[in-house]
Amino acid sequence: MYCLVNVTSGGACLSVDPREILTSPTMKAHVRRIRDLDAVLKDLEPHVKAPDFLRKGRPFGNFGLLPRELLANLLICLAGNFEDPKNRLTVCTDPLGGDGLVFNQNHGGYMSTEHVFVPAPRDGDLQIVENKILAAVAHKNEKGSRYASGKDLVVFSEAKGIWHPNNAARRLIGRHSFENVWVVHLENLNGQEYSYCVVWLEVSRGNAAPAWRIRIANDFKAHSVERIQ
Repeated sequence: MYCLVNVTSGGACLSVDPREILTSPTMKAHVRRIRDLDAVLKDLEPHVKAPDFLRKGRPFGNFGLLPRELLANLLICLAGNFEDPKNRLTVCTDPLGGDGLVFNQNHGGYMSTEHVFVPAPRDGDLQIVENKILAAVAHKNEKGSRYASGKDLVVFSEAKGIWHPNNAARRLIGRHSFENVWVVHLENLNGQEYSYCVVWLEVSRGNAAPAWRIRIANDFKAHSVERIQ
């Protein structure tokens, strides 16, 4: 077990485990794996509560992900594990330099992520949430199909307002080269809890875009997950 201490992004301590996983049919590489998602969620508390760290903090020392990238990937794992606990999803570093792997410890599969951030609106910003999300996807897609191929794009959004995931997913069909697009959207924060919505923008089979709500207690010692569509 490794403990990342005194890192430049704020000194959080993360429990990770060096582990060898298959990253291509011909190559194995060492990655660092989160051992305990709940412990790392607690470690992220100061970053979430001081959002400048979450938005602008440097990568964790030996883990290599920005605080918001780690949080978003962790929340996707929590949603996926709620859907099927047998998968035992966790977050790993990406030996190819991406923004982290969501790793299935049951069968060894993984998704490689790239991230983009939609910040909270400034005064006078009237653009709707859905358009901001689509613009963020378009911005990353401009890097080309070679960049996007084989990767899932994760949009971490602090935009304010109501948006409709099914409509956003339909508008994205045929307009990007990523394997999938996910949105992790901050819904609410108050003195009692933080609420995030995790959405897989996938409606090509005619179903509603899968979405989960994750509520995190204010002390970050407990969380709950519910499937909302």
